[in-house]
Amino acid sequence: MNLIKRLLLPLVLLVSVTMTQAQVTVYVDPVKGNDTYDGQQASPVKTFKQAVKMISDSGGTMHLALNSIFAEPMQWLGHDDTAPVTVMGNAATIDLGTDISAGPWIPDGDGYIYAKPVPRHVGNAPWQMANVYINNQPITAYDPRFGKAPKPGQLQHLPEDRLRIVLPQGLSISDAKIILNPDYKTSCVAIRRGNITIRDLNVRHGGNDGFNIHGQNDNVELRNVTAMFCGDEGISAHGQTRMNVYDSIIAFNGSQAGGVADVNQSSTTYTRCASLYNRGHAFYFDKGEHVLTDCLVGFNAIPWKRMKADRFTNNNVIEMTDDKPLENLPWQMEQLYKQCQALRQAE
Repeated sequence: MNLIKRLLLPLVLLVSVTMTQAQVTVYVDPVKGNDTYDGQQASPVKTFKQAVKMISDSGGTMHLALNSIFAEPMQWLGHDDTAPVTVMGNAATIDLGTDISAGPWIPDGDGYIYAKPVPRHVGNAPWQMANVYINNQPITAYDPRFGKAPKPGQLQHLPEDRLRIVLPQGLSISDAKIILNPDYKTSCVAIRRGNITIRDLNVRHGGNDGFNIHGQNDNVELRNVTAMFCGDEGISAHGQTRMNVYDSIIAFNGSQAGGVADVNQSSTTYTRCASLYNRGHAFYFDKGEHVLTDCLVGFNAIPWKRMKADRFTNNNVIEMTDDKPLENLPWQMEQLYKQCQALRQAE
């Protein structure tokens, strides 16, 4: 037996070294990078598309340039997920919004028509999600079941891909910061694989979700991420995804469902997370198993949770309200709230 062990040990070591060598490290910089480069620290690639191509099948680590801003979605679609992948966000931001404040805007009765074509948002019922943000507030299409025209703070899709907006009451077009989200299918980060960890990444203004996870994915992990101002949910797990989220903020998202909506047979945990100021519920769980631990919710448009889950565990969820002052929060939740407010003011 000892002889067999001695003979097999070099083979085991060889396999281990080979697997280690196969792991790829890729650096991505939207300013200094070039997709013809080799992706090393001194010669980063420019786009997520190229970086994902280099790393997805072999596994490894993707490093984003510190505090960088990307106007490109990150998509992990249809790749081998046996080799683990880690994305080190390094406080980078994926921002898919387009500032259309300057127009040109054409006055039209009580509203304004944007003079250029916009991405189509008609795949889902358009009133279910926010296509536009005005001064960081979600603006959704009016629901024709409840009126013949948009009310203040609503929008309308016109023929030839035109957009009509009725501004919130008291706001002039010159004072409005208007951000257009991309089409309803585009998420900031789309994941169709398992064995992936994403850390320290901010996402903004996805036309669909901030983080959208579909399929039979095991070992999906999000750590210290923020998902804000997205048309639909900040985070949404589908299918049979198994996902854990830690130390993250989901806020100001425009979905009618919630800041988080985990559906189908997904199983998810959220630990030390805050879901605040969303248009829908803080958390919406449909089937599957879900656990919330030391989470903060508050100021969402409708009651903080909607549960149809097969199994749900509440391990200390604190709901913040106007009559629950900040000083009464546990320290960790107070920090989450302050971070959320700082992010909002920085936009």
